[in-house]
Amino acid sequence: ATRVNADGYIEKGYENLLTYSNDFSQWTILNATATSGQSGYDGTNDATEISFTAGPARALGKNGLVTGIVNFSVYLKAGTHNIIQFSTTNSATTFANFNISASTPVTGNTGGLVVDSSIEDVGNEWYRCSAVLNNSGSGGMWIWVVDSLTSGRASSVSTDGTFFVQDAMLNQGLVAYPYIETT
Repeated sequence: ATRVNADGYIEKGYENLLTYSNDFSQWTILNATATSGQSGYDGTNDATEISFTAGPARALGKNGLVTGIVNFSVYLKAGTHNIIQFSTTNSATTFANFNISASTPVTGNTGGLVVDSSIEDVGNEWYRCSAVLNNSGSGGMWIWVVDSLTSGRASSVSTDGTFFVQDAMLNQGLVAYPYIETT
């Protein structure tokens, strides 16, 4: 959709396709716990700490994928763990790895439907990680914990740990638009 803004220019509209985009207690949580009320990147106390133990399938996920070019982004901060992976439920080969460490923030291996991935420093050791997908069907997006930037899709993690998450966004297009909260 488009609209004419106050300056008379045409601008494209956008929406967050995820429900409960910052209420991670409403997401599917596998072999981890979520503690809300944590200090966030934006000065609020609505970030969530994710704690997990070593083993397979340490993740949180949410349905909402649509067919076409989509961008999934989320704000992340390392606790005691710094390697995070995005993946989808509709493709066994789709993933993007991120190192959210303050000393070496970087993207790593990607596969499947991932067109591009990026990491942006937003201050105070928080990063906005995003992955562009050429998605071929409906399903869900997952945030996994993995051991390294070279880990394959949904690999086991070998140590216990924590990380922080806030403000997940799924929008159509190649760009991670400014966050819109959904319920």
